Formats: sequence, C-alpha cells, structure tokens
Amino acid sequence: MQNSTTYIKPVVNKIYFSKVASLNMRANYALELQKTIYEKTAYPSNKGGFEKAFLEYLDTDSKVLKFIKILEFKHDFATISYFRDDGLMASYYPDFMVETDLHVHLVETKSDKDLKDVNVKQKQRATLDFVRRINSLDEELREGKTWSYLLLGETQFYSLQKSGADIDDIARSAKMNESTFSGSLFDT
Repeated sequence: MQNSTTYIKPVVNKIYFSKVASLNMRANYALELQKTIYEKTAYPSNKGGFEKAFLEYLDTDSKVLKFIKILEFKHDFATISYFRDDGLMASYYPDFMVETDLHVHLVETKSDKDLKDVNVKQKQRATLDFVRRINSLDEELREGKTWSYLLLGETQFYSLQKSGADIDDIARSAKMNESTFSGSLFDT
C-alpha cells in the first residue's frame, strides 16, 4: 500500500491569439482600436450596438491594458466545453478577454432578456470551473494575474458607463462566482 502522494506540476501550452494573423470582416461593422492586436475589430451587424459600445469603452479605459474580441470561427482554440440544457456537450466562446494590471477577465455580454437563459447558466458553470482551474495554477504560469468571469448585462453596462465606472468597477459588479449557483451541473 502506498502512503505518499506525488504532485505533478501542470504543463501549460500557451496558444496566442496572434496565431490568427488576420480577420475578415465587413468594413461597415468594424472598429479601428488601439488596445487589441488586430487593425480592426468586428462587431455584430444585427443588434451589435451593445458589443460596439463595449469595444469602444474598453479601448478608452485607462485600466485596460489589452483586450480581444473572441471570434469562434477564427479563435477555435479559445473554447470552453459545457453541457447544454438538453444534455449534449457544446463549445462556448466568451465574447471578450480583457487584461488589466492584476486580472484577466473573460467577459460575456448579454442582452437583459438573455441573462437568465438556461444555456447561459450552463456556460457560466463551465466557465467558472475553467477559471477556478486557471487560478489554481502557480502564479508564474498565469503571469501573476487572477482570472475571473464577468457576465455583463446591457442595462448594467450602460448604467455603469454613465456613472464613469472603470473596468475594475464593472468587474466588481458583474463578476460571477460559484455562490451564484446552487445544485449540480445538470440542474436547470
């Protein structure tokens, strides 16, 4: 019988967003931004006003060092697996990754009507588990940053923006954590 436990240090294989050298997009629905790696960043042409406003906000907030709009068909490596409400496994791509001096925030922007959607809740559970695992890594493997997951509703964002909030204020308001949920992964 063995009485000792062997700890194996995790191996982190980093894949950089710059691996995707360029993005195709409609010029009418693209912004030239400074704090992202791409010359232009697309936003949805159908009901994309909220995402456009958030992109512009991120680019002007002095606490934001850099950010990226995650595009599922180009950044297929930035996926989080989750179980949909019908029990099937699916892939989820948070809308944004935002870096500050101390944090990396995975941000999902949602219209107010979609905040309580069952599959949004399932994605939250999976992303919180992902963030917990990232934060359990040694500090140097995550470059000294604490990761978090933010679910940002449209009314919430515009209210915070109007009050002059910075990304730290938004993070305090929109941060999701395990206490947000009760029950198991398959509860709806």
